[in-house]
Amino acid sequence: MTTDIVNPDKLPVSTHPTIRKVREDLIADGRKIEAALPSHMRHLAGDFIRLALVEFRKVPKLIECDPRSIVAAVLDCARLGMKPGNLGHVYFVPYRNECQLLIGYRGLIELAVRSGAVTSIEARVVYAGEVFEPQYGTDPRINHTPRFDVSHEPANVVAVYAVAHRREGPPSFDIMSRNEVAAIESKSKARGGPWSDPAFWSEMARKTVTKRLCKYLPISTELAEAIAIDADATSDAAPAHRVSPAPDPPRPVEAPSTLADAALTWTAQGDS
Repeated sequence: MTTDIVNPDKLPVSTHPTIRKVREDLIADGRKIEAALPSHMRHLAGDFIRLALVEFRKVPKLIECDPRSIVAAVLDCARLGMKPGNLGHVYFVPYRNECQLLIGYRGLIELAVRSGAVTSIEARVVYAGEVFEPQYGTDPRINHTPRFDVSHEPANVVAVYAVAHRREGPPSFDIMSRNEVAAIESKSKARGGPWSDPAFWSEMARKTVTKRLCKYLPISTELAEAIAIDADATSDAAPAHRVSPAPDPPRPVEAPSTLADAALTWTAQGDS
């Protein structure tokens, strides 16, 4: 492999055999990683590999993972065009003896915006004691007044919601109760990882409702792939290699633009 892809002298060095093996494999697969990256990022393949190694070294338990699974996770990351690092787009998480690529809620939002169908997505957590008044029907909306003098611990969470602002047309939103989020957590491979850390629980809850909302937006190939990769990484029930999709959740609410649309929305909500 030529050094025009990655200069080994610029990569982190370690005496640990697993880290050394991963480093060697990533250098050897530099061309594959370059080819997997979106065309506008291919000149950054060397930086991409360096960032992946830095993130890998931040999680000591990844040393116990099969090096091949780490390289596979980096390749998945490259296909999505998501840089590892402090942006919170993606995380490398150990599960048994394999490295899983976990998509952060900021990563899902980045991919949704990148697709061009939406201008922004916001995901919020609702805590007990806050004003939270969702309204369905012909004029769906959310009124949420946050409070900063109440506990923001996971036990005080009432609901989470995500709102997508479309480039054309009205916004869409989806809401999940605390119990719905807990049901997802109970089936997740990551329940002993990010879910178990109070500092990350709200991030995982935001991602859960954002992912459910994204399934019903006009999405790009990259976003669809990210959702499938994350399903493998988080669900104990999900088969390997993304053979079968997870069951569809309830349809999120979209503000109707005409009276006919309003009738259809009411019918769909009433039939669910």
